[in-house]
Amino acid sequence: TTMHATIHATASAPGKLILFGEHAVVYGHTAVAAALSGMRISVHVALLPGTSAAASAGAHTSGSTDILKATLHDLPSSSRDTAGPVHVCIPLDVLSRSATALGATADDDPDSWQLVRSADKAAIHELGALLGDAPEADKAALIPLLFLTVVLLPQLFASGASRIHGRLEINVRSAGLPVGAGLGSSAAFSVALAAALLRVQLQLSAPESALAAPTGRAAHVAALAAKSLPAPVALLEDAAAVESVAPNQLAKELINGWAYRAECILHGTPSGLDNAVSCAGGGMQLTSPRGSASAVGGGLAFAPIEQLPELVVLVTNTKVPRSTRELVSRVRALHEAHPDITKPLFSAIAAVAQTFLDLASQPSGGSGDGGDSVATGESRSKVTSAEAAAWVTGTGGCLASELPMLIRANHGLLSALGVSGPELEDVVATYAQEGIPTKLTGAGGGGCALSLIGVGGVSAAAAAAAARAKQKLEAKGYACYLTRVGGAGVLWHNTPTGEAPFA
Repeated sequence: TTMHATIHATASAPGKLILFGEHAVVYGHTAVAAALSGMRISVHVALLPGTSAAASAGAHTSGSTDILKATLHDLPSSSRDTAGPVHVCIPLDVLSRSATALGATADDDPDSWQLVRSADKAAIHELGALLGDAPEADKAALIPLLFLTVVLLPQLFASGASRIHGRLEINVRSAGLPVGAGLGSSAAFSVALAAALLRVQLQLSAPESALAAPTGRAAHVAALAAKSLPAPVALLEDAAAVESVAPNQLAKELINGWAYRAECILHGTPSGLDNAVSCAGGGMQLTSPRGSASAVGGGLAFAPIEQLPELVVLVTNTKVPRSTRELVSRVRALHEAHPDITKPLFSAIAAVAQTFLDLASQPSGGSGDGGDSVATGESRSKVTSAEAAAWVTGTGGCLASELPMLIRANHGLLSALGVSGPELEDVVATYAQEGIPTKLTGAGGGGCALSLIGVGGVSAAAAAAAARAKQKLEAKGYACYLTRVGGAGVLWHNTPTGEAPFA
């Protein structure tokens, strides 16, 4: 089959951070994670008609334009020979051999893309071999991309008349989400890529004529494609004109399933938390089996938080490398040596997380009358002077007023466990000069800190204080990102040109 028109699909997915409960979660206590809804990875996929002589003549053999070209624009290649971003250009015929190994051809089952499954080691090795002498760091990003392409678009790798001929172009960009900073960038990449490829597949499988009165298989495809959940159109300041919709629950389950399999290629046996938060948005409550000594990422159980008011935060990247495994091991050694000291610290950290959850579950969303509610979608852009005063003084008995205390307490407890560091303490102290509560997020040691600027909105005083602190920290070489926590997860975007909305 020859393509006659270009199919475009664009999707984005957020990063994630840990709000409360780091390290204590390893010992069976509650923690809270949330989507960085304003810091995202964006993927644009275009399936273009082939232009080879064979395709033009109507033959069903692959022409020279049957290729996959992918560029990860914000991820520098590790190659010593070629400067620029990570990229690949590979004939689809070459990839078709891996499609067979992955059971992803459309010859026997045109709906194989609906059956989520893992890639075995042999198939992963074969995908890596196709990339030749590319640096291992480049392969780590490209193998999941090749995997998702093969399993979600099996028609490109079929034989005979069932094969669709064309050129596939994939462009990946970061919309403010730093790579390798412990903010779930790899999961956001996997989720956004799976979503964009799925939308291409839905256009291939269910053209508009089939969706008019679908039955049987077409009805199932139509159910996947149904746009049942509207999403904010102004996701970022430069994206006000982008029409965005959230995939429905059925489609999200498929996206999340495939994204998790891609994450397994990258990380072995991840918990699935990062991709679950990136896909669903909002927040997640997580726990691990009590007494477990495994690092976060093993044996976690998590569930969505029904009501999570949207928080306005500054995320500060210290740019200091950190090892989650090493930091968890350090806390484990401290716990084994002094359990009478560490157990109360873990319990106090858990109490902070539970207090947050209790306040967030209040009918108002825990933010008085000024918070954004994920459940209702209602929002307000301004905070009254009284609410601003309550936020600063920590009075008022609602989430907006209690959050500063919870953030400071959680950071102090983590510092007592020895997982802070000089750069993180510098960030905390700089924000404290402006009265802004700040804590480390994640494993600690380096990485990132989060600072609360507002709940559901930002007062003029808080915005000015944040701007002053941000200027000081950026002058020291830190990177600061003003963003929202707890908003939309994966989104499909419609743009007039078909280009990625976040460049």
